[in-house]
Amino acid sequence: MHETPRADTSTGSPEVSPISDASTGRPSVSVIIPAMNEAKNLPYVAFRMPDDIDQIVFVDGNSADDTVAVAQKTLARSHFRHSVPVG
Repeated sequence: MHETPRADTSTGSPEVSPISDASTGRPSVSVIIPAMNEAKNLPYVAFRMPDDIDQIVFVDGNSADDTVAVAQKTLARSHFRHSVPVG
C-alpha cells in the first residue's frame, strides 16, 4: 500500500512512511540504474541483482553503444526509460 507523504509541522520536512508489500510485510525495494555506454558492464550488474528487488528502473543516457540492447536482454524485468540530453 502506498502512503502519501505528510508534512511534519515541527520541521517543515515531509514525513515519508515506507512502502510495503502487503503480502510479506517487508518494505518494497526499487533500484534505479542510470547508464550511458555501459554495454560491457551491465551483465556484471544484472547478475548481481538480488531476486527480492521489487522494481528495477533502467535509465539510458542516450548511449552510442549497445547499452539498451544489453539491458533489455539482461534486465528483462526492468522498466526502461530513455533520458533526453539537456544542453
